[in-house]
Amino acid sequence: PPKARLRTSRLFSTTAPTHSMFGRQAIKYPPQVTITVEPHPPRPALPTCDRAIVVTGPRGVLRQPIEPFVELDIQPGAGVLQLSVTDRKNEAMKMRWGAIWKFVNNMIEGVTEGFEVPVLLLGTIKAVKEDGHVGLKLGADHRVSVPIPKGVTVTYADKEKDTARLRVMGTDKEVVGQFAAKLRTYKAPPKKKKSVSEGEVQ
Repeated sequence: PPKARLRTSRLFSTTAPTHSMFGRQAIKYPPQVTITVEPHPPRPALPTCDRAIVVTGPRGVLRQPIEPFVELDIQPGAGVLQLSVTDRKNEAMKMRWGAIWKFVNNMIEGVTEGFEVPVLLLGTIKAVKEDGHVGLKLGADHRVSVPIPKGVTVTYADKEKDTARLRVMGTDKEVVGQFAAKLRTYKAPPKKKKSVSEGEVQ
């Protein structure tokens, strides 16, 4: 007779965690941070968002628009924020739930510690201090002026004369990262072998 097969059960799951799994976790924030909800006029990019989470801390204020289906339980005394959605089986809501959870965590870190991205200017590219701009010398006769976004600060990593090492800092993680990436797009003519790169500043 054929041998009986043993039934086995999986002791763990290899399925990647969903956004809702993150959203279920309570968000803890320090005493110097306050979280409130304020009315937010709908915009073309986010037509259904009529409210905004406002996170205030020592370094500034950040806002994140949210949809009506997002539910918040703010507990100031305990320093805890719990997020949820009206329909936990709705895939679109679950994705947004997890995304907002990540946004709020980044906002808390931004208004308390801030974000910093080092940018290295390779080759002979140099940065020139300008009021509200970063001036890049990409060659003997080629220079561009890059506007610095609101809430972002650009400083030299070492001495002021070392204009090849910059630090991009700010409270909004996305804005800081996007501006650092923008600086990397500027390149000198190929024969000059110059480029802008993001990396660790020694």
